[in-house]
Parts: sequence; C-alpha cells; structure tokens
Amino acid sequence: MTIDIGTRRQLFIDDFLIDCMEDVDLRLHTPESRGIVLELKEAWEGSTVDYHTVVKDGNLYRMWYRGTSHWGYAVESMLGPAEAVVPVHDEAMSYAESLDGIHWTKPSLGLYEFNGSKDNNIFWSGKATDLVPFLDGNPAAPPEQRYKAIGRGHVDLESGELRASTESLERREPNKPKPRQKARPTTREVLLALASPDGIHWRYLQEEPILEEPPFDTQNVPFWDSIRGHYVIYVRGKAGASGSFGGGVRWIRQATSPDFIHWTPLRDIDTGEEPHEHLYTNATTPYFRAPEVYLALPRRMHPERRRHDDAPWPGLSDTVFMSSRDGLHFDWRFRESFIRPGRDPRNWMSRTNLVANGIVPTGAGEMSLYVLRNRDFPSCHFERMVLRLDGFVSAHAGYSGGLLTTHPLAFCGREMALNYATSAMGSVVVEVLDHKGEVAATSREIFGDATDERVAWASGNLDRLADQPIRLRFRLLDADLYSFRFCHE
Repeated sequence: MTIDIGTRRQLFIDDFLIDCMEDVDLRLHTPESRGIVLELKEAWEGSTVDYHTVVKDGNLYRMWYRGTSHWGYAVESMLGPAEAVVPVHDEAMSYAESLDGIHWTKPSLGLYEFNGSKDNNIFWSGKATDLVPFLDGNPAAPPEQRYKAIGRGHVDLESGELRASTESLERREPNKPKPRQKARPTTREVLLALASPDGIHWRYLQEEPILEEPPFDTQNVPFWDSIRGHYVIYVRGKAGASGSFGGGVRWIRQATSPDFIHWTPLRDIDTGEEPHEHLYTNATTPYFRAPEVYLALPRRMHPERRRHDDAPWPGLSDTVFMSSRDGLHFDWRFRESFIRPGRDPRNWMSRTNLVANGIVPTGAGEMSLYVLRNRDFPSCHFERMVLRLDGFVSAHAGYSGGLLTTHPLAFCGREMALNYATSAMGSVVVEVLDHKGEVAATSREIFGDATDERVAWASGNLDRLADQPIRLRFRLLDADLYSFRFCHE
C-alpha cells in the first residue's frame, strides 16, 4: 500500500512510515531544563497548584493554571526555617502571559476578590473547577467563542443544580484507613462547557452538562482537530484488571463532537497492551508542526512508592511519551520516563512533575514544555524545558552506520527538506527508489545540524518522480534523523 504524504512533515515517532531498519533504532530524547520561568508564591496560588495549559496566540503566549491549597500534602520535615504550609483555600484559576514564552508576567485582572482584594491574576472562581481552556481553531466559531474550555462540576442529586465543590476545604487524613462503607454521595460529577472572547472573561455555553460519565478528577483536555474537523476531548477513566484504583488503573478516555455540546460515547484509548500503569493526566495535543499527529505526555504515577518516610501521601510521578495517528490507538513503545523527577528531593512526591497541556515554539529551532515542580511546597514553580523542533524521537545510527527504508510513498513538490543532526564525522545520504526499486536520485553527503535543510542532489532529481510511488532509503552514519518533508520551490 502506498502512503500519501503530500507535503506534510513526517516524524519518526513510530514505525508508520518504516518498512525496515538495519542497525538503526528509534530513540526517545529528553528535554533539557532552562530553569524556573514562573514562581507560584501568591496566596491565591497555594502550594497544590496543578493543571496548567499553555498556548501561543499570535505573538502572545498565554498560560492558565489552577491554584489551591489542600490539607495534608506537604512534608513538614522538608520545610525550611522561613517556610510554612500555605493556608487552605478553595480553587482559583489564574492567568499569566509572555511575549517570548520565557519571561512571564501575572497581570492584575481585577475580576475576583481574594482576601479582600481584587489585585490578582485570578480569571475564574466559579462553581465549575479545573478549567482547561484552548484557542478554538474552528472557522465556524463566533468571535465570542474564540476560546473554549471545559470545567468539572458537581450537580446536586436532589435539586439538579450545580453546586460548588468543597473538596479543597476538607481536612484530609491520608494515612487513616478508609471506612468500609463510603458515605452516600450527594452530588454527581459532570463536565461543563464554557466560552470566552479573550481567554479572560468566561461564561457557560449552557447550564446542562456535556458529559456525565465520571471520574473526571484530572486535567481533562479538549481541543479542535483542524485535520478531521471535529472537537476532541480526553478525560480520566479507569481500566485494567489489576491495581489499586477501583479495581484497575487510572487511564484515559476519548470522545469527539461536531459542536462541543454533543459528544460520542467515551472510549478507552488503546495502547496495545493491558493497562498496568496509572496515567493520572494526559496532556494530549495535535503537534503544531504536524497536526494530523497527536502527542500525549501523561503524568504516570506509581501509587505505592514513597521516597520520604514521613510523606503524608504515597506515590511518585514522572512523565511519559505517547503518540497517535487516529486519536484512539496510541503508540507507547517508549516505556521509559520522558521527564524524570531529577535531583531536587521536592520533586519526589506523588503529584508533581506534571507537563503543561500545550507544546509551543519559543525560538529558532526550539520548542518549549512547562513542567510543574515542587508541588505541595511553598517553592512550587513552573520549569521550562526545551527540545529541538520535532525532537521527541529520532531514527538513530551509530558510527558503524545503518539503513532505514520507508514504505512506498506518494508525495508532492520538487524539493525535500530534512531535520537532522550528525557528528563531525557523521553523515546522512538520501536515496530515492522508483517503483521498480531502482535508485532514481541520490543526495550529496549531508552533515551538520539543521531543522529544515533542503536536500541537494548528486544525481537525479524529484521532477519525474512525483507522479509515481517511491521509497526513501536513508543511509545514516553517527546521525539522528528527526523528520523530513517534501515541498515546492
């Protein structure tokens, strides 16, 4: 079967394009830290900050995040002499912005009062909690709905009215055994739809819930899929036959909608194996340089591990990497951690190390991810981590060299561009094989480090090949190949 790739950028995140590899492997790359970009020290932010979302809207970078202070998370023996547990308070959604994705400010919005003052960056403090906004790319969306969001709500079982959650105000005793019989619930958990013209001022799209199949206790992620022309949402679920989460593990479910109001039934994502690890969040997004591909960066939890003996809550978290070509079946070949807790002992806690929903370009050849660090402590902050563009996974060959050959491809254009990196002694050579398997074009030896370098041909060219299936054969020597694309002049 021939894969029609047109001029779309192709990433080596899986084996979708690959027919065979000889002495080449797919290698996961780890983001590099660029330090703290936003300290979360305000009283309304609290120490149990969570669920941040980042988008690039034109020349402006925007971030939304949840601020709360819950009982019973901080390890008091790890607090410094001038530090104290942040007083408990209910949820307040806050907003920050940046002109470069590196230097962030917290504008005073004057919308919601906290401790008698509106001089803060709180943009939402309604009955819906855990808001997750996104920039709606649907061309049919009216201006007053340029931004959309979903929020978690609690509907009173007797009155049917939306009720404010008091979860963060309840004193928790995490090490106390759970009662054999749970108290009878008085509310049901639902998801609600919201809209905004500017990402700051929000209203409910309707009073009725859009989804009513909990659990939803996480960062539930919605977005507009510009390729498939519908809305998508990824929410929390449970799956598997073993584990400690309701007879299974924390998992991820997906649904789609034509209008953001009416949704298909929720379905578990499929990773090809029985779920056996807890995925607490999902951070799923269409990759901005190849939007037909979904990337997911779930916060994976080991719920029984405890690094510090006096930690009131057990569990450790890191971040993993997955990808999908259809939104339901995810390739999770890289089971190793994508982002580790690192050396800071305050990151070895149950619910820290969360990657923001959203991956954004922040410089020449660079993209940024924003990681929650030191959750549960007064030093809570967001850390910026960077990768080269398309730099999640590469096809890698060592100094002995290797070959990668693709399936038959149909393409458009007269030129080809590579995202690659070699050593000083390494190289990449591209061979284009015609429908007979014969070499129709060979590139010059390519060496260096570039994210979008045009291929120069030593023999042949692409002019007569665009109307027939071809294969690409990459000869790699001490090199990493991240992506390629065909293009017009």
